[in-house]
Amino acid sequence: MKRKHYLVLSAFSILCLWTAAVNAAPATITISDPAPADEGMIGSLNPTLSVTVRHSARKRMTITFSSDASGQRKEISRFTQASSGVYTVRPRTMTRRGMTYHWTVTATDGKVTATRTFSINIAQFIGTRDTLITHSDCWKYGYIKHGWEKGKFFVTTQRGTWAAYDLDKGWYRTYQRLLRRQEYTGAWRSLEDGGNLGHPFWGYWDGQYHALGAFRHGSSGWESASSRTFEGLAQLRYETDVKDLGLRTQQPNWHEGVTYTFSEDRAWIIALDFDATQSPRDADTSWVHHKGRGVVKYWQWTKAGGWEKPVTIGTVSNHTGRVALVRHTRDLWYLFVTEGEHGSLDGKGNANFTSTLKYFKSTDAGATWSDLHDTGVPAHAIWSSVSFARYGDNYYVFLSAGNDSYVQFTTNLEEWVTDGVNRKRVARDAWMKPHGTLLHQSALIMTVAADLDYLDEQYGIIIVVPEMIAHPEPPTGPLPVAGAQLPAGVNEAELSVTVHGPQTYDVAFYWEDGTFIGEDKLLREGERARVTVANLTPGKTYTWYAVARGALLEYYGCEPDTTSDEQWSEASSFRTSK
Repeated sequence: MKRKHYLVLSAFSILCLWTAAVNAAPATITISDPAPADEGMIGSLNPTLSVTVRHSARKRMTITFSSDASGQRKEISRFTQASSGVYTVRPRTMTRRGMTYHWTVTATDGKVTATRTFSINIAQFIGTRDTLITHSDCWKYGYIKHGWEKGKFFVTTQRGTWAAYDLDKGWYRTYQRLLRRQEYTGAWRSLEDGGNLGHPFWGYWDGQYHALGAFRHGSSGWESASSRTFEGLAQLRYETDVKDLGLRTQQPNWHEGVTYTFSEDRAWIIALDFDATQSPRDADTSWVHHKGRGVVKYWQWTKAGGWEKPVTIGTVSNHTGRVALVRHTRDLWYLFVTEGEHGSLDGKGNANFTSTLKYFKSTDAGATWSDLHDTGVPAHAIWSSVSFARYGDNYYVFLSAGNDSYVQFTTNLEEWVTDGVNRKRVARDAWMKPHGTLLHQSALIMTVAADLDYLDEQYGIIIVVPEMIAHPEPPTGPLPVAGAQLPAGVNEAELSVTVHGPQTYDVAFYWEDGTFIGEDKLLREGERARVTVANLTPGKTYTWYAVARGALLEYYGCEPDTTSDEQWSEASSFRTSK
């Protein structure tokens, strides 16, 4: 019995000694898991900064973020009475590419202090300038646009494949299959490894990605498959998940559609619909020499009414090629197309064309359209897939002429200067069908086919250009006025600010912690940018601000990327009633 009693006392003594040692150990604060990774390289401006902070004794802390981005170390944000956890901040001054920025996190409980400094490199772009990204065939229908997710771009091509680029990762998906297919059909069944969408293109509206293609079941028009994510399209089966949109064209085969998204609940398909009744084939029965009238049409989708009947904008002399819609302001719109004789093949490229870039114009937000106007910019009527990059009132258009693909710059869509300063050759020797968009203020991203062989490869190309500046001024006059109290029972509010500056702007709205609320687009000097917030909590104070940036081409549905010349309004607050 005595020995057993002795053992129990010994165990108790050891426990007491261990507890005393733990209590006597000094408290520690650790700062870890930085994001972006320390000394890493990304392509986004003003990246969200994040760390994990832990206090060994679970005491409250003051956590401070600071950086040297403004030329001297300045505080970004401070958290008081903070417990252990993950903390994120949104900087404002990390806005220059090719720079290394340092940011510091300091945590203290008043007695114990920990500090760590991290660095981030902001690159002009991630990856190589020219990258093989996927297959291509037929008339090289590469199609690239900004996706719904911030900083992501997606490409589809004629072989039913896709690729993806991330502003912070580069080309992170290449040679991907667009849709699954159980049974292959047709003369090129060995190539149908990505479903069978003909001349595919895609868009985002109604909360989903929509992959579209030429109808393959004995009739003209388009069919479509839809997914919340672009990657989700690869899990769909062509036989069961592709649906007939019910839209019909006069041209049975070669039409190239494009999508344009106005908002979550409104979108267009635009195409050149060849009217076969207007002109028969000439002596050369090759389809390349099939002369006729191309009718420029759009099919509108609205959430309330679905797809509507086609509307004719005008006619052009050629029968194939993509068109591009540019809503310059809320009322002034342009629809561009390549038009004229497309010439004949010379074995390497198409060198003897006489077509140019032309446009229809609307001054009443698309209700009526003018006759065709000629810009005089050389553009092959078939080998060009007309597409634009935009920031503010700065525009680049992607075209082919002769055996080359190039980009042409302008700040006036009706007046173009085709000199060595405004025109930049991107690819030579029969690289064809470029299709591109804005990567960021000082770079473009495009896809282009390697040559004229029927079976081919598609390249993703980054083009560095002079930084485009829109010169916005800080938005003013926030409503509701600072300190406003909403009436009892009201749980939504319209937030608005007045826009200032010489160009065209998009305005994004944010809550105090940097959470994106929404965006209003295509605003000029003195106009009001507006968004509505709903489902507000009674008896709560809400603080918000707005950011003006150069206008982009269309609605994406996601938070826009940061720009170097963006301007922030003052923060404003309102309160809901209980």
